[in-house]
Amino acid sequence: MTIESIQLAIPATYSLFQPRREYEKPEIAKASRANLDIKITPAFNTEISMLTEMAEVLAKHKVELKSNPYWLSDNKFYDPIEIYTTSVQFFDCYNGTLPKTTLPPSKDVQEFIDKVLSSNKKLSISEQFDILLNITNGSILGAGNVGLVGSRILARGWDTKAYPNIAVIPSTIREASNHLAPFEGCKESLGDTYYFWTNFFTTSAYNQLGGNISKGFNQLFKIGTPVMRFVRQYVVMQPTVSSGCLSSDLGRLMGNIASTHLYEIRNQILIND
Repeated sequence: MTIESIQLAIPATYSLFQPRREYEKPEIAKASRANLDIKITPAFNTEISMLTEMAEVLAKHKVELKSNPYWLSDNKFYDPIEIYTTSVQFFDCYNGTLPKTTLPPSKDVQEFIDKVLSSNKKLSISEQFDILLNITNGSILGAGNVGLVGSRILARGWDTKAYPNIAVIPSTIREASNHLAPFEGCKESLGDTYYFWTNFFTTSAYNQLGGNISKGFNQLFKIGTPVMRFVRQYVVMQPTVSSGCLSSDLGRLMGNIASTHLYEIRNQILIND
């Protein structure tokens, strides 16, 4: 935690209570909301299937659970406030410097996006996790971090300040919904996917970092999604596109399992094999 990260958190938090300037990106905003009109196929991402499939993915990879971003040196750790700032707001929605520990390399984010868009099927969360672990060399926190940033860019396109070289146009957003599996009982697979990875990342990262600050933020994210929906609908008068409640809960569940029971899961799967 640094003075710079605290200074960054203030405008990010303030912007949550301000109307999003959708007039700056009208076609992007329209494309995001248009996904609500897309017919949802039977759900792939259910709690029962996810528990089994995510465990199998963990077992096949040589995974690491470290507190440092995989692209930085071992003595550089995730900043708990930067995790919060990155997770709660799009970078294009406020002025300020960019975080130093929560923005994976552009090439890795682009690779995840490319693999999603080139898939010939709707990728489940476990299949995305498999891709992400390959990209991040088995880093669990890194997989969640790239998943958060990449899926959010695909869903909303409001992070160009952080990733100016990753082009997102309205047709990309519309196309992405054909490649991400929906969640049970949810209307919009794009938003629900980035809600999942947001909560997977925050939960696993704060668990791994430990300490009172991380514990406090972890408690905050437990109620983060319903609070955000209330603020956007009744304070800002711009309701969120996706409810995100189920996917957020599943993200927290899987983040807790991956970060606290990793080795038990891997050993049990290997024994059964």
